[in-house]
Amino acid sequence: MTLGPPIAQGRTAEIYAWGEGRVLKLYRPEFPPVLAEREALLGAALQAAGLPVPALGERVEVAGRQGLVFERVDGPDLLDALARRPWLAWRYARQLADLHLAVHAVRGMPGLPRQRERLRFTLGAAPALPPAVREAALRALDTLPDGDQLCHGDLHPKNVLLCGRRAVIIDWLDATAGHPLCDLARTTCILQGLAASALVSRAQGVVVRWFDRWFRARYLRRMPKERERLVIWVQVNAAARLREGIPAFQSWLLAEAGKLLAGQPGLGRQDRETT
Repeated sequence: MTLGPPIAQGRTAEIYAWGEGRVLKLYRPEFPPVLAEREALLGAALQAAGLPVPALGERVEVAGRQGLVFERVDGPDLLDALARRPWLAWRYARQLADLHLAVHAVRGMPGLPRQRERLRFTLGAAPALPPAVREAALRALDTLPDGDQLCHGDLHPKNVLLCGRRAVIIDWLDATAGHPLCDLARTTCILQGLAASALVSRAQGVVVRWFDRWFRARYLRRMPKERERLVIWVQVNAAARLREGIPAFQSWLLAEAGKLLAGQPGLGRQDRETT
């Protein structure tokens, strides 16, 4: 089949239309074939667990590149929906929180890397992270609990597609077994970093911040005693995200991670009160 132009692109792969009602996720040449194999196995396990994911088709090879065929889900992602209808931010925030809860209800999925080990590696490989902050992040990580829940690793609004009343979670490449608050903190880092960046207007930044607060408030109703611990998880994740080298987020990530040195509270007083 001849490929047309990609309909979407990410760090690891390009997405192409693939016949009627399907898409091809074609991995970039620099990534090893094992990624496609791992995602295929994980996709089958996620379907078996009843999670809202695109139906998985066959594995293919195109021009020496590995690819996976998925059900095509037509609709905006959650961030686009938020930009179009910001007055529904509270509803979208609840939806994202409920998706996190559904994912974290799954335990003992075999073959997943350990979240804590991945965090340790990422902290050690972040060149923009000052050594003193790196050591503080590693010490803080040692104080945080481990877990065996399924964690998406990147469950932010761009990785949720809306199709009518259906919400579908995509891009499971960073899935691990670990503690759900780490997953929650990763999403908060992405949202708060976006709100503080020049990628959105000031008004959009306000909407994203409130979206994040409502999202965490909804989730933490199940874990009300974990609010202060979440602050530490956010700081550790901010330190780890510096490995990604995203210029628009660097200032916020450095400032949040730096709070580990003095044991400063994160997220702001109003933010903690809201959650």
